[in-house]
Amino acid sequence: MALIPERQVTLAHLKEWYELKQQLDEIKNKEVVLRQFITAGLFTEPVEGTNTHPLNDGTGAVAKMTYVINRTVDEELLEELDKSLQADNNLPKLDLTKLVKWKPEVSIKEYRTLTEEERHLFDQVLTIKPGMPGLDIMIPKKGS
Repeated sequence: MALIPERQVTLAHLKEWYELKQQLDEIKNKEVVLRQFITAGLFTEPVEGTNTHPLNDGTGAVAKMTYVINRTVDEELLEELDKSLQADNNLPKLDLTKLVKWKPEVSIKEYRTLTEEERHLFDQVLTIKPGMPGLDIMIPKKGS
């Protein structure tokens, strides 16, 4: 059986990646600025969800913008509201269990304190897979 040789990473590979990353960052920034300019110009009063604007180019093409409004829950205020709802019968009845989704998330700090036996038990409820690795090249400042 032939062994597969390890990847031979050269300085040329690192240089090419670094240059592409810089180009990509520049393009991403330009795209964001242009997208914000176009959406502000075409969709002066957007509504949450999908908005369309005809391009009047003879083809029937439309520009489509998804307008997103982010809503986050302040957990302390949520707890206060829950207490108030339970204590005051004059307030409207809200089912907070339907309004707020609870997403289980692993506390990595606590996870790392588990014994091997505890980790083996808890790992049964996890899907574990590697994420996309981060990479950067730090260039020393002149004079260092």
